[in-house]
Amino acid sequence: MPMTLTQIEREAAKLDIKQRSLLVDRLVSTLPVDKDIEQSWLEEAERRHKSLVSGQCKTKSAKSVFRAIRKRLASSK
Repeated sequence: MPMTLTQIEREAAKLDIKQRSLLVDRLVSTLPVDKDIEQSWLEEAERRHKSLVSGQCKTKSAKSVFRAIRKRLASSK
């Protein structure tokens, strides 16, 4: 008798992080790909890259972004 989805989830949860990651990667690779969506994301990535390279957009350091997030979270408590 095949395992149920719940049984598979329980067994997968027992795997170490590396094995779970590999399992997720393998499962995702079996999903159908929507070519239109894939093309749209490729175009968006190219647009963003050009914007960065040309200096049209401003960048922020990760440190400043996380500082702002922590500040915002602290003020929402």
